[in-house]
Amino acid sequence: MPRQAREKSESGYYHIMVRGNEQRKIFMDDCDREKYIDILSKQVHLNRIEISAYCLMDNHLHLLIKEIDNGLSKALQSIGTAYVIYFNKKYCRVGHLFQNRFRSEPINDESYLFGTLRYIHQNPIRAGICNRVEDYPWSSDCYYRNSSRGSFVTNHVLKHISNNHEQAVVEYCRMMKIPETKSFMDDSNPPMTNEQLSKLIKRELDSHGIADPLEKLHRNEIKQLVSKFHKENGASMQLIANELGISKSMVQRLLRKDNLDG
Repeated sequence: MPRQAREKSESGYYHIMVRGNEQRKIFMDDCDREKYIDILSKQVHLNRIEISAYCLMDNHLHLLIKEIDNGLSKALQSIGTAYVIYFNKKYCRVGHLFQNRFRSEPINDESYLFGTLRYIHQNPIRAGICNRVEDYPWSSDCYYRNSSRGSFVTNHVLKHISNNHEQAVVEYCRMMKIPETKSFMDDSNPPMTNEQLSKLIKRELDSHGIADPLEKLHRNEIKQLVSKFHKENGASMQLIANELGISKSMVQRLLRKDNLDG
């Protein structure tokens, strides 16, 4: 099952979302958030990407990124790898931290650019964490309101509002008070529940005519399906094992073999 190519953005801007595996927390404390921001800043200094906005929540994060010289995928892979190494070492754990590959959405017009910026900075309000965008400490909002603060964040989006910086900041602050009602990628495609995943697995097995997943005849199909359920649909290894009637260790072996084959 080949990975679908990322849709290219005409403007170079992308809305990126990264979720924790099985919706688990990827930031346990403020030190974790500080570490992730530090890793982000290093990729900017490598001149692969420009960070135009970020918002770090407990179990997911949003980024507004402008790509430089096709460096987006490599930069995000480096960021993810570095953070997982840090997180697993700190909390004495192994295995995946993030759910699948990062999700990206191309931004091809100014209206969508402004909506994405507002959506990202308003994430904590929608989650009920705070009442005002400027009250949340783990987003890039402060670097738009106070451009004198040194940061790796590039607030060039303000230039799309007005060439007069002061006027652009005033308009930005006004925009942040208006709730963003557009449905973005995490709203339009929320994580599947265990019940939905169970039904999906059974439906896929029926469509492939697989009555017994342990039959050698279906070995390659099962390997591909296990990879799809886990990497694309976010099903846990234990849930896959339960639905297929196999051990969790076998699911792990199939996923490991799929990674080696890929």
